[in-house]
Amino acid sequence: MDISAPNDLHAPIAVAAARAGKAVFCEKPLARDLHEAKTMLRAVEQAGVPHMICFNYRFFPAIQLAKKLVADGL
Repeated sequence: MDISAPNDLHAPIAVAAARAGKAVFCEKPLARDLHEAKTMLRAVEQAGVPHMICFNYRFFPAIQLAKKLVADGL
């Protein structure tokens, strides 16, 4: 489930999706506060479903290079 609703709906949609056994792919900001984020994480972990936060720059060449440099310990 790709959650790209208004921010105040991210947590209830993610929790419901996890309980339904759906993978959760959430746009950022993930949650409005730490409590919501922890609730969402608990739900996906208990359900055992894949989960991810969308970072729209993750495939940019500069970001990929930075990831490689960190992974290589540079």
